[in-house]
Amino acid sequence: MTENVLDGFKILQVKYKKESKVVRQIFVKPHNVRVLEPSKPTDRTLFVANIPPWMDKDTLQSYFQKFGNVQAVYFEFEPTVGEPSQPSSNQYFPNFRDPYETGNGFKFAYVVYERGSSVRNCIAKLDTSEQMFVACGHKPLLTGVKKYIKQYNDQIHNKNELLANIQAYMTDFDENAASQA
Repeated sequence: MTENVLDGFKILQVKYKKESKVVRQIFVKPHNVRVLEPSKPTDRTLFVANIPPWMDKDTLQSYFQKFGNVQAVYFEFEPTVGEPSQPSSNQYFPNFRDPYETGNGFKFAYVVYERGSSVRNCIAKLDTSEQMFVACGHKPLLTGVKKYIKQYNDQIHNKNELLANIQAYMTDFDENAASQA
């Protein structure tokens, strides 16, 4: 059997579920850049490319967790050397181009391990002949109509909670304005 390697990337075979006929390829290699970024140290970070739109952060983290403790997973729409983007935290005005949301196109990821030996362990032991199945029974991924129903229902906010958040925001705003005056 030949090794699935392309330009230093190991190629991992991914399917949405076991019954799927379509196989996607995820490309994995140690992160190596000239510009140092403290949140993505080169000796403890894997660079992962071509992540399908339906794969989420938790799924990617749980897969790479078997090679060592994962400290963080950062998603991006294109490779970056700077500080990683963070998930959208504003529940009232979400970022529709959030790389952490499923369905926003193919992505890149940086998997940061707690120890550098985990990166070496992953590259050495990554079985490129096995297939990874994303939608498992223990954590099914929402797609299609079920996903859109959940997104719609998430947009409906509790009136009392919304009013409390507005009141807290305005109190903070007024305090900051008073301290600057």
